[in-house]
Amino acid sequence: MEEKRLEHPEERQDEKQEKKKQYPVTRRDFYGCVIILLIAVFLQGMQTRALIRREAQNMNNRCQNIESQMWNSISNIQDGIASSLAEADNPLQESSVEIVAANLKEKKVTLRMTAMPKEWKTGDTSLQFYLSCDGGEKIAVDAAAGADHSFTAEKETSSAAASPCS
Repeated sequence: MEEKRLEHPEERQDEKQEKKKQYPVTRRDFYGCVIILLIAVFLQGMQTRALIRREAQNMNNRCQNIESQMWNSISNIQDGIASSLAEADNPLQESSVEIVAANLKEKKVTLRMTAMPKEWKTGDTSLQFYLSCDGGEKIAVDAAAGADHSFTAEKETSSAAASPCS
């Protein structure tokens, strides 16, 4: 049988003191570790908040870019519809006005106007162009049909018409 050994209270105290010597942790050490741990948690929280703030700003910027692109697309569609409707209402395939000659001494300009209708009807041999300068009086100019089904007219204007005409 094994002998049970009775321990003396002094021996127990010696063992406790030996353990304390092996792993000495003071209150100061303990609270220092707690403070360091709290600081680490606080700094990690700050980094997390900064990351969340940065991601929120990036998402806001992306949403604004998407919204801007959407409005640009809508505007382009509206412009396309408006130009298509204007083109559909325009009976001319193409038209132009050019300055053929200019006499600065006499303050005279010769304009050549050309228009090609979208639809050519047999028997269409003449057309009238209307010129007005700065929204003033309209001047009718007769145009003759060409071999390519376009109408051309030339008009010499005086100094009163030297301003931009339409």
